[in-house]
Amino acid sequence: MASLIKNQIVKHLSKFAKNLTPDQISVEILRGKSELKNIELNEDVLTDALELPAWLKIKKARCNRIVVRVPWTRLKSAPVQLFIDEVTVQVELSSEMRPPPKTATNMLSAYSASDNSYGFANRVAEGMSLYINTLEMEFTSEMFGGSIMLSRLSIESRTPGWHTATDLRMTRIADSNTNEALLFKQISWQLLRVEASARRDRTDNQPYGPTINAPLRLITSQGRCRLAVKKSTVDGSVIAGRIQVILEDILWVATLPQVRSAIMFYRHLMELVNKAAEMTKAERAQKAWRESVHASAGTPTRTQAPPQQSQQQAPPKPGPIPAASAAFKHFDFRQTSYHCYIGKIDLHLCDDAHTGPEYPLDWDIDSGALQVTLLKFALDVYPYHLAAGDRSHWVRYKNQTQFSKWVTELLAHYKNVLTSTLDGKKQQEMKRLWPQLMSQSCVVRMDDIIVHCVSDTSTKRDSLQKLISSDRDAMASLPGDQPLIHIEFGDFYYPGHSDLPAPPSCSHILVSPLRFLLDLRTIRWMLYVYHDICNTLDLKNGGLDGVPHTDVRIEALMPKMIIPAPNNVHLHQPKKPSQIVIQLSTVILTNCLIGDNIDPSALKAAATRLSDSPLFKSTLAVGNRDLTVLPMGTAAFGSYMARLCEVIASQSQYNVGPTTGHDYKTDSAASDLWCIKTSPVWIEFSGSPVYYPKPMPFVSDAPWTVFAVPNVDKANANLPDVFLLAEPQVPIKVALDHYQYLQLIRTIEAVSKFVDMLDADEKFFTNKSADVSPTKSLVLACSLDRIEVHLLLPVEGPISQFDDRSSTTSKSLDLLDVPGPLAPTGLKPAPRTTEVHSGV
Repeated sequence: MASLIKNQIVKHLSKFAKNLTPDQISVEILRGKSELKNIELNEDVLTDALELPAWLKIKKARCNRIVVRVPWTRLKSAPVQLFIDEVTVQVELSSEMRPPPKTATNMLSAYSASDNSYGFANRVAEGMSLYINTLEMEFTSEMFGGSIMLSRLSIESRTPGWHTATDLRMTRIADSNTNEALLFKQISWQLLRVEASARRDRTDNQPYGPTINAPLRLITSQGRCRLAVKKSTVDGSVIAGRIQVILEDILWVATLPQVRSAIMFYRHLMELVNKAAEMTKAERAQKAWRESVHASAGTPTRTQAPPQQSQQQAPPKPGPIPAASAAFKHFDFRQTSYHCYIGKIDLHLCDDAHTGPEYPLDWDIDSGALQVTLLKFALDVYPYHLAAGDRSHWVRYKNQTQFSKWVTELLAHYKNVLTSTLDGKKQQEMKRLWPQLMSQSCVVRMDDIIVHCVSDTSTKRDSLQKLISSDRDAMASLPGDQPLIHIEFGDFYYPGHSDLPAPPSCSHILVSPLRFLLDLRTIRWMLYVYHDICNTLDLKNGGLDGVPHTDVRIEALMPKMIIPAPNNVHLHQPKKPSQIVIQLSTVILTNCLIGDNIDPSALKAAATRLSDSPLFKSTLAVGNRDLTVLPMGTAAFGSYMARLCEVIASQSQYNVGPTTGHDYKTDSAASDLWCIKTSPVWIEFSGSPVYYPKPMPFVSDAPWTVFAVPNVDKANANLPDVFLLAEPQVPIKVALDHYQYLQLIRTIEAVSKFVDMLDADEKFFTNKSADVSPTKSLVLACSLDRIEVHLLLPVEGPISQFDDRSSTTSKSLDLLDVPGPLAPTGLKPAPRTTEVHSGV
């Protein structure tokens, strides 16, 4: 009897295992226990059965010991359990895509039953529980190699609420009306370790070989993955799925060589993923579109019962919805989606300790380190979403958001543009395919972000400040469920194969109140990291020339920037402000001039006013400064303004055709016209609570509109790379006293010296490479009709030695520490307020 059972097991498992013999199997029939030893799996069958991506192939898989427990008397309510001691898998990541399976049916169903029927045996297989003590997967590719290790891995069936089930039937919801069933599985592990490094056997002529060989290591604990699968109860095929990866905390301490390795590994992996996605996107999108149409219409799909059965059955009578159908509708999902939730991410970026010529002579950051903390990070991906469909079924998503409204406006606009430019045959094709337009959507959310200033070996923990953090006081005025950062991406495409132009991709970023600290030391170190990565990975010449156009819209609510005043040589000056605070209510940054009350004619009018102003009619000399970068009084500036008006007209209308020569699918992001539109902006001084119990106004409220225009005449080297045109909507009012004026001048001088230092650092770091990028130039032109300057002078009369802690000498030096002709020549009583009105 035992030998017959062993032979039957060998017969069925020989499809999945290689060289399996009855001697490797021990069976205890009455106890429902079986044991297999040293099983080598069939890698080709396993690759097809798991439906792995085309760039991923299993080379070898082996199990040392498998124990199977079968509850013969409770197969409907208790799962079959598999216990595996150790699993070793070798995987290859290849740029040569693997051909798709010959059959389109689910491979597991095809191997389990020859007639593709779905019955009791399939439900028993779906309810299996798997426990693996150690799973180690080694992967190799053309550039990288590494391993992934999972400890205490378990796969169990769960209830729809993701609780442990006492009965296996509680983990499954079936709907007889649609002939569909929902299954819920959870994969959990105690330890996850990921290691990757560049292959050492690569030749020297391959790029990045010796520079990115730093191994990557990432260790996490107590993670889980929730899988919800919607299947057909007719043939067992998979209709849709939802995968949720949940991690508690991630801590990664990375050096610069490891960051370079991570970037290269990510680029190599994404090349393989994108290449495989292009092969299957059209077919999968066509299937997803059919399922979405059926789901929105409420009609059964191909999973419905055969026509003979449906004709014999009488139509259902109207009445209350069965409990099973109501539960199925509550937990149902319309489309496949992938999700990742991480409670906390701690990233520590460290610089290796170097000495010698690695840094400039004035470098004062020894072994710098930067800490970034992300709280409640969420990533949602919907690869097959109907572009015009609603999003009410998305996870933790409001159907009517600013992004969804903006996308609706964009799609309506592009539809009108395409309809007016295509010929008759293409118009008919577009009318047929436009309702089928799909989008690959991605949503990123973060509840909080903290970026600390750079620290080194001499930095004390108490003195460490936050470079970027949330503004808690401002967040209290917003809805409680609004995340700090909400990012959405959308990429449009047609199902099937079509040469019709699809709308460009779009990106929307919504940032809730953030607080920025202008720490010059941190900015210098971050630019050093940027130059180090760009020079090593040859990214310095990337630019935006090869990047396709993408509609971008960035909204920031109540941002605040704090500019600390430089350290003064004069002590005991409490009347001087310690920082300058810039605040806004809202600011919008976009390269899409559709909606938002952005009038491109305002940019044209501003350009015309600037071209007619005296500044551009005559050559000005300001000291010994080189003003050759300014196109003043040149014929090139006139042609530049004329061409600029044409670009404004074409980009504002997004016309497609030979009339304007503008095509949003072929133009690169380097030619985009950007607009910054702000609500009222105000600037304040703050300092000691004795003299500044509340912030004192410096610049009154004034909304601004700024246009950033790239150089449209690349052949003319005298023109700037970027031209900024700024214009306030109301007159500017400025108020400051003597001490505030001193701090303002010193802050400007400190920033000016810092810019020169950054320029010297860039030349120092880029001179190490063979190719040096040309210097980028920027011109800022601001049109101000009126400025009101209010100078607040003291009323206490001449300064004496009793009105402050400092001496008369220090005060005299302080008053004389004013550059230019505004330095006081004597100390005389002055009125409280003086107003100076000037027009520029």
